[in-house]
Amino acid sequence: MVMSSSTSESTLAIVMTAGEEFPSREVKRSLARRHEFLKEENILDHNKRNYLAAGISACVLAISLFCSAAPARAIDCALAQTRADKAICADTEARAADELLGLAYNRLREELTAKERSALKQSQTDWIQWRNNSCEEQRETAPFIKCLIEDTKLRETYLAGRAASGSGGHLVAGRPFFMRVPAAKGQARLTIEAFHFRPGAAWMADANRFIDEHIQRAIGDSNLRDVDASLMRGAELFVDLSVQLSYLSANIASIGVAYENYIGQAHPFRYSVNRAFDVNSGRVLNFNDLFDEAGATEILQLCAPQVKEQKDKRESTGEKSSVRENLSDDERGELSDRTRDLESWSFTNSAAEIYYGDYAFGGFGECMCQCELPYSTLNKIIKKEYILQ
Repeated sequence: MVMSSSTSESTLAIVMTAGEEFPSREVKRSLARRHEFLKEENILDHNKRNYLAAGISACVLAISLFCSAAPARAIDCALAQTRADKAICADTEARAADELLGLAYNRLREELTAKERSALKQSQTDWIQWRNNSCEEQRETAPFIKCLIEDTKLRETYLAGRAASGSGGHLVAGRPFFMRVPAAKGQARLTIEAFHFRPGAAWMADANRFIDEHIQRAIGDSNLRDVDASLMRGAELFVDLSVQLSYLSANIASIGVAYENYIGQAHPFRYSVNRAFDVNSGRVLNFNDLFDEAGATEILQLCAPQVKEQKDKRESTGEKSSVRENLSDDERGELSDRTRDLESWSFTNSAAEIYYGDYAFGGFGECMCQCELPYSTLNKIIKKEYILQ
């Protein structure tokens, strides 16, 4: 991987202080999280924030040779100490993925100013710490080395400016962009992990405008000058925004946005939204562009039992006596409305995922439901000009 995990190097995050001028579009984004950001389709949960802090501390303690903004290097296996480093050193595929990540990091670094390189360093530090902890947490459900490889490949894809999935994933479409503003009086901690397209097709310019709207909203939300000071005591106030090119094919491009803030309200506020473009016409796509009414009916039949099962589990904690036979009429109506909103749809390597939102089916936290539709099923339903691949 790029550097030892205990002395990790960073990604293209443009670290800014409050009051600094917003960077030009030349300074674009990086970090594929769930990317990293989409695998767990959200942004930065509290555990991840703890991991970021731990990564920063590790870098501060590490010797300056490794924490400098010098070009990233692959792991020196003779010096490997962490579980992650040792696992990567022992696996040929993992070593190869790590080498490619180092190349992507260095190519990106060459495009940056000295200040931007410093931000890149911090971002990579944070990501390595996050990846290692995340893969440790998933060990009961996924092999540790497989998790490390998959996340490393996603990171390389992100730093290289490619889509996370789709047949167009080999194309460099844009560049990562990171912005960080530390918490201060009247200012929430701001973390932006975005993506901007290089000049190209008309839809790319429209996509950049869509992304910029969310960036400006996040910047505005982080300004707390008008927030009651009593709400800020003893709490970590933050605004997090993550954007990625989640899917690109010969027909469709899909951009995923995930946002979260806590600026003194009762609970964190989150939203996720996706925008799909027809890459040939440049139009923003809607549900009816992809599916006819017969297809819509079939999709609803596939999603209803998934939502019902998830909602039943949340309501009953497994007690069969409280599990209903069907969704209510209101819930079926809501299912139809939300499923037909293509902004709820994200696309991965093998399936479309519909996330119904934090407030769906009964209010905040009552369901947190999603529907997964494998392409093997969906491609029998979707209009032929938009086959997913």
